[in-house]
Amino acid sequence: MDPTIKFLLVLVTRSWNGKLKLTSKGRYDTRSDADARKKELLDRCEKCGLNVPDYRVVNPKQLKVLQEERTLVTNARRKKGAEKAAKTRAKNAAKGIKPTFICCPTCGAKSKMLRTEMGGLQTRCCQNGHYFEYDKWIADRAFWNPVVAVPMIFRKVSP
Repeated sequence: MDPTIKFLLVLVTRSWNGKLKLTSKGRYDTRSDADARKKELLDRCEKCGLNVPDYRVVNPKQLKVLQEERTLVTNARRKKGAEKAAKTRAKNAAKGIKPTFICCPTCGAKSKMLRTEMGGLQTRCCQNGHYFEYDKWIADRAFWNPVVAVPMIFRKVSP
């Protein structure tokens, strides 16, 4: 944290999935300057008919408290997700279902999804840095006609 900062104007938002986000809207030497900017931004939102956002004027100590709150919210969300994943893994193991991963067609490493598009087309990147496109729609139906579908599932793309 920069010791010369006296006051920050911060926009506090929550995403649809509960993630807390802090966005800095400016640094000010006096609280009155920060309050004036906050009033200006709120007036602009009201004129446009938008919902009133949560702008806060904070000093460095208050900012640290907000950051700690964000960390607590994030940790709680991660813990909840990990518990849900553990339950799902246990339930699937009891049924005899093994986890499946989408592997890279070049090296066979596990991949993660970078973005998805309408129709099930996913851009993925493997652990070794290879990028490729994966067509989920065709892959889900690959058991219908494996001879035709397998070459169409993967398509290499440049990074």
